[in-house]
Amino acid sequence: MGTPPSPSTPQRNGERLDSRPLDTSSHRRNGGAGGSKTNEVSASIWADLLGYFLAVLILLNFWSAAFLELIMYVVFAPLCPPIWHATRILGVRFGWLFPMLFLKWANIRLRITGHAAAASALGTMPCSSSWQRYIDLFTPGKLPRALIMINHLSWADSFVLSPWLHAHNSVNGDTCWPIWRGFLNMPLGWIAYMSECPVLGYGKEVDLKTIRKSVSRFFQRRMTKFFIFPEGAVFRDSMRQKSHEYAQAKNLPLLNHCLLPKHGALLEAGRELQQQGMETLVDLTMAYPPDSSLYNAPFNVIDLVKYHPVPVYVHLHVRTFSMREVPWEEEEEKVQQWLTQRFVEKDRFLDDYYKGKGGVMVEGGREEGPRWRDLGLDLFLWVGVQVLLYWGLYLLGEQAVGRMLVR
Repeated sequence: MGTPPSPSTPQRNGERLDSRPLDTSSHRRNGGAGGSKTNEVSASIWADLLGYFLAVLILLNFWSAAFLELIMYVVFAPLCPPIWHATRILGVRFGWLFPMLFLKWANIRLRITGHAAAASALGTMPCSSSWQRYIDLFTPGKLPRALIMINHLSWADSFVLSPWLHAHNSVNGDTCWPIWRGFLNMPLGWIAYMSECPVLGYGKEVDLKTIRKSVSRFFQRRMTKFFIFPEGAVFRDSMRQKSHEYAQAKNLPLLNHCLLPKHGALLEAGRELQQQGMETLVDLTMAYPPDSSLYNAPFNVIDLVKYHPVPVYVHLHVRTFSMREVPWEEEEEKVQQWLTQRFVEKDRFLDDYYKGKGGVMVEGGREEGPRWRDLGLDLFLWVGVQVLLYWGLYLLGEQAVGRMLVR
């Protein structure tokens, strides 16, 4: 499949393309071009304080989950890997629990198109029994396997996706997310590192080697899904300008809503995973509503946990491809062309959405997310695990102090 011809150079309005809605902070405060704007985020000092308080709780919960994983990693990873893999799956699930609870409370919702494809690729929506979801977690071969790629709009992307993935029983330690090295400074990064997720940001050759290592023995480590952000960076105006300059120099398509994708990580991961038996590639296209404070705000995460009186619907289009459709064994250029074509299509989907034309990002949309009872069961189990963990540590510490005093 050849690279499609490059569209004409888009006209720019300041730093933003005319085809992409203008969205600056002042534009939001003034209600946008259409006049008054819905009170999308509760605008009070108390709402802000509550948002920051919930963000602190999320960090503390990630810290607690990372602490649990560290203990199990030190004890069981070298001695009994199956036990370590099981606790890793639960540790990541419990670590992501608070973001999912708070996003559901804050009225951040996902509207899915192409959901029939998601049901077959990521597993069906919740069955009647919440306990059955845990049984499926530890039943080998029960959870679907997939290589997943998505456009990268914000640091908030993985948080927004987590409730939907939880609904498909997929936000666990069986899902591998590449992370940037800066995240190693926080508990979320510690969990990812101990779960053997690839840590990137050390240069192309080192990063590709890290990905190769991460996907080796992928299924033996009880992994089922591997996420990739082919753009390699969060979409923003400065990066789009660089993407356009590169595209013009190489006679590649100009993308208005995505960056030109890089094929290296996809090639390294996909080729190896296909050889191990992975059959499905899932392509996700995400769009934040233009009248939302999350739109064109790549580093805005705090608004995710602020209460929204009117629900904010993030749109997600799901497509699936057979891994056999990707020319893994041919020249690298063929993989690059295949990937570029997918992002040309994604850019067109997003262009229709932002221009109000509807299209696949809107048509047939259905809200999907976790059930309160499933999240409630997770919370009940997580509280129980933490009580046992910290009570056990307290008893061990008490005994150690007692022995020191006797001496």
